Amino acid sequence: MSGIKVVITCEHGGYDIPESFRDKLDIPDDVISSHWGWDPGAYLIASDIEKAKNCPMIFSTYTRLLVDLNRSIGNKQLFSQYTNELDKSTKQEVLSNYYFPYRKRIEEFISRSIDEGDLIIHLSIHTFNTIFNDEVRDFDVGLLYDETRTLENKVCYFIRKNLLKADENLKVKYNAPYMGTDDGLTTYFRSTFPPKKYLGIEIEVNNRFFYNGEIPSISASIVSSLKGIEELNLDFDTITKFN
Repeated sequence: MSGIKVVITCEHGGYDIPESFRDKLDIPDDVISSHWGWDPGAYLIASDIEKAKNCPMIFSTYTRLLVDLNRSIGNKQLFSQYTNELDKSTKQEVLSNYYFPYRKRIEEFISRSIDEGDLIIHLSIHTFNTIFNDEVRDFDVGLLYDETRTLENKVCYFIRKNLLKADENLKVKYNAPYMGTDDGLTTYFRSTFPPKKYLGIEIEVNNRFFYNGEIPSISASIVSSLKGIEELNLDFDTITKFN
């Protein structure tokens, strides 16, 4: 094996609408600029990781209300209420021009790296609302992964341990606010690449850090938590204690 390679992706980095679709979508400004339209702060965090780790980053700044790059074909959330009623040919145009090229670019990078002998750690960066459906999410960072995949367990344990070293006051949870096996980009790639070659982890950050102007602080903690990740001893058969 050549080594461990980290790749960063950010599916919901902005709320831009492509020029060719601006006259086809009528989305209120307060909706598209809210969490419905993007992940506030996710792009900033992903960019900070990219700069600090000098690792590749693949991202989109188009609004998820056009098409959700983190959802699979057939998922009811793939298209929003603003695009779901578009005619079939227009939807296909969205998929052909924005959805498939984004996912293909990531898949080709991972496939090429694996062919070169690397083990890929894919970190998909997202943010979440503090309050959702009247539920208060009183934690700071969620690490989403497949608990049945040994190496993903090990890497998430490593990240959480180092996050708490960087800031002991952080509240870090596993598989929250969503399950790591829910439909998403990392879940799709797990079905494509073997567990000894591909590790798909979503880092979910409370978007209060964005609204409170604290992105530099949480970014610094996340960057610190990833120090040494490329040198991890990811022996598939060694048992690691988790907490």
